[in-house]
Amino acid sequence: MKKRLAGFPGRGTFAGGVHPEEAKALSAGAAIEVLPVPERVVIPLWQNAGAPCKAVVTPKTEVHPGDKIGDAEAFISAPLHASIAGVVQREGVATLPNGRHVRTVPIKGGGEGGDAQATTEDFFGGEWSREALDDLEPEAIATAVREAGIVGLGGAAFPTHVKLSRNPDRPVDTLLVNGCECEPYLTADHRLMLEAAEAIVVGALAAARACGAERVIVGVEDNKEDAAASIREAAGGTGVEVAVVETRYPMGGEKQLIRAVLGRVVPTGGLPLDVGVVVLNVGTAAAVARAVLRGGALTHRVVTVTGQGIVRPANLLVPIGARFADLLEF
Repeated sequence: MKKRLAGFPGRGTFAGGVHPEEAKALSAGAAIEVLPVPERVVIPLWQNAGAPCKAVVTPKTEVHPGDKIGDAEAFISAPLHASIAGVVQREGVATLPNGRHVRTVPIKGGGEGGDAQATTEDFFGGEWSREALDDLEPEAIATAVREAGIVGLGGAAFPTHVKLSRNPDRPVDTLLVNGCECEPYLTADHRLMLEAAEAIVVGALAAARACGAERVIVGVEDNKEDAAASIREAAGGTGVEVAVVETRYPMGGEKQLIRAVLGRVVPTGGLPLDVGVVVLNVGTAAAVARAVLRGGALTHRVVTVTGQGIVRPANLLVPIGARFADLLEF
């Protein structure tokens, strides 16, 4: 097979995979909007691939965005934070998509600042100082990420601070930032790379400093050349590289991406750490930047609402705990 990626050990692809209809054009041109503050959010106390949280607030407590509402003692877990201003209601129970029943913290909107509408500029705008990272110790970065409640935003929801905590027995040489977004219809990460490239790059640099990676590579599928160009521009002078790989599902899987870019094979049942790699989603990298440089907790996530049945396909920055109906109605 002809080598595709100049400067990278991998061939830019992997064996197998499929090419489903992309259907990304429906929402690829839709800039990120902030969902209006919902009347109520319901936040399950299990939002990560590790241990669930316990509520640290009681009913009638007034909260503001970013206030901690759930915490856990387990290392593989992550705290939870209020995503809107309002008043905590009595704990409930929700059934997650995996069938597990978990306790929830409902928050009714209102109170001081309850109607305040955030903007994408609040989350991703302004300057992102690369120099500020030089004064931060690796452990401090991992701690800030943990306290912000950041988990993998590529879908696995693995607590990010665990990935960034150094293990001398499993050294990391490469941080691979996943911007492939290989699934049909989804364009949330695409828009993030266009609109929040500087935050992604600085978050990647912070994550690399934490885990000890000397090389940082952002992987982007070749159906998003504009996103690749955006990341390259933001990465100027940082040493962060961009690898444009073949569009193929599931290129966004970390094992597939590692093989395509680095030519390394993660053993069956193994982890990227087994081959010296940490993989973060681009949304996770942006969240790391907010946590480390601005003390921002993970309270929102960009979500694509699209399909032939949607009148106005959109990419929305959504407070955690909002109803699907809130997104669809908007």
